Amino acid sequence: MRLRLPVAAVFVAAIFSAGGAAGAAGEEGGFLGFFRKQTAQAQFRIGSMYYLGKVVQRDSRAAADWWRRAAESGHAEAQHNLGVMHYRGEGVPRDYAAAAKWYQLSAEQGFASAQHNLGMLHREGEGIPHNPHQAYVWLSLAAEQGFEKSIKFRREVAATMSPKDLSAAQAEAVRLRRAIQARIDARTK
Repeated sequence: MRLRLPVAAVFVAAIFSAGGAAGAAGEEGGFLGFFRKQTAQAQFRIGSMYYLGKVVQRDSRAAADWWRRAAESGHAEAQHNLGVMHYRGEGVPRDYAAAAKWYQLSAEQGFASAQHNLGMLHREGEGIPHNPHQAYVWLSLAAEQGFEKSIKFRREVAATMSPKDLSAAQAEAVRLRRAIQARIDARTK
């Protein structure tokens, strides 16, 4: 006689074999980490469907709601997209400070578009104080990832800075790039 496992048992076994029941100390791994990551990705995709009007009717408000759920779970692209929506006032009230918050969270995860947008907010003083130092730092990180627009704006910001301030911003960009990369490496282990 053949023993048949219920589908749920096979699913649970697959999840536990993918990451175990418990993550490393101080990290959310195993089943819970896997579930949150998959849930955030699903929420992001649903938000994208609403934003683009694919399979469902286009609805910016619904897109923002779904992207917020994913963003609150740490999904970098959802954080960026929610920042864009706040910046534009699309589906949510226009709020440059909220845009800065979501860009910051995404940028700290290494998302180049968010790094560029955060740099531009610092450059223009929208939602956050005008800060050429921070503008240069974030635009540099985006430029190093090949974000073409950042190269031009970084050069413009650098032209307004003293050699001493520029050197300090360059050093901070290096430190921040290393810190972001270390977090990315730790997540992918």
